[in-house]
Amino acid sequence: LTFSGWRLGVPGAKGEALAMLQYDQAKSLAARFLAVSQEVADHRERLADSLQQQRRLHEEAQRLRQLSVTDRMTGLLNPVEFRLQAGRMIAEIGVGLSCVTFAYLDLDNFKQVNDRFGHLAGDMVIRAIARILKRAVRSGDIVGRMGGDEFMIGFADAQAADIADRMSEIADRIRQPMHWNPPEEDHSCLLATSASIGVFTVQETDMSFESVLRNAEAGMYGMKRQSRRA
Repeated sequence: LTFSGWRLGVPGAKGEALAMLQYDQAKSLAARFLAVSQEVADHRERLADSLQQQRRLHEEAQRLRQLSVTDRMTGLLNPVEFRLQAGRMIAEIGVGLSCVTFAYLDLDNFKQVNDRFGHLAGDMVIRAIARILKRAVRSGDIVGRMGGDEFMIGFADAQAADIADRMSEIADRIRQPMHWNPPEEDHSCLLATSASIGVFTVQETDMSFESVLRNAEAGMYGMKRQSRRA
């Protein structure tokens, strides 16, 4: 409450000074308004801080989720997540999909790149291959890194014949020499690699991903043997 006060010169019964107080309603209302306004401002600030913290937690959760499902070097799906998503695609055959074709890629003589130029050069090649594969897939397809130099693609609603041209284009791009600039050196190198590819089409939902993987790998190893004989 706000009061206005005056000190009176007329002494009281015991000779003490008297004071008169008058309730000042206007000043009291102004003070209450300022107090409420400050409370509202404080509440808004706390709410803004809370929302900002929630956004940070959500972004961190998304980041951790992304790390848990992707390969850190390439950003492709990691083997566990690829298996899960491939299993879901197979389960959708006959419902939302007519078939799924899987392509298994293994780089040829990749160990020689690592041995001759070092692991930094090998990492550069792996990232370059990942970029090629990312550009080759459509919405609804999946692509993952299954091991050191092994990759896999799942093509939704596609027979092997449907992706033949695309796989040929992928193989051609992989064969293109890649420029490698060794750290702390003033020259560059050309790194050449290629890939053996096995393709397998799934048309039944009762096939496990492990069976798909074995069939696709078998096709890849067959191609690798043919290349060696050639």
